[in-house]
Amino acid sequence: MDKLYLLLLRTLVTRARLAIFLAAGGLLDLIAHVIRVQDYAHREADLAGVVTSALVPLLVPITALVFATSCLGDLAGDGTLVYVWLRPAARWKVILAALAATLTVALPLAIAPAALAIALGAGSSRMLGAVVVVVTLATAAYSAVFLGLGLRIRQALIVGLLYVLLWEAFIAGLGKGVGTFSIRQYSLILFSRMAGQPVAAGTLELNVVLAVLAGVIVGGIAFSTLLLTRQDVA
Repeated sequence: MDKLYLLLLRTLVTRARLAIFLAAGGLLDLIAHVIRVQDYAHREADLAGVVTSALVPLLVPITALVFATSCLGDLAGDGTLVYVWLRPAARWKVILAALAATLTVALPLAIAPAALAIALGAGSSRMLGAVVVVVTLATAAYSAVFLGLGLRIRQALIVGLLYVLLWEAFIAGLGKGVGTFSIRQYSLILFSRMAGQPVAAGTLELNVVLAVLAGVIVGGIAFSTLLLTRQDVA
């Protein structure tokens, strides 16, 4: 499993991908610094706005999308997935290795700029802790879901972007019923509870939100395992 993890990790890390997400993180940090300089008195509320309008709806899911769909999807696309599929390892172990490789790359690219943004914006330690927890769980949830997407759909990146930009960022915010099926909504509620900021509507308890996000991660792993088991790699 360690060799498989390293193999998948090497396929994920490219200069272009790293450059794009480092630039996006840098933009987030610049916005946070401007907030501190121009509106220090209301920085907590302004930083919460950055988290809820840019970090959770855009940077986190898109980072997870790019790396999760590429992890096994690139191998399926060029026909080399057969070499992974033929390894004497349980399919769930392959998926766990793929998820671990995805998170090894995606988490630092999401957490580091987010934490630096809170620091540059002079945010509280409570908000910093909330951001780290939310980004970690949301990235893991999105990654677990998008692993299977990369396996089954050739244009997984385009389909995933439509899901993130239309469903998660727009449609899911139209009502409570629709938001029930949105990772973004649970992530925002979690941030609201942990950071003490009134940024998300909802009456769900903290333990319920955590259970739902954990369930999404486990469900994504199980579904991706099923897809890999049935995958035609010839």
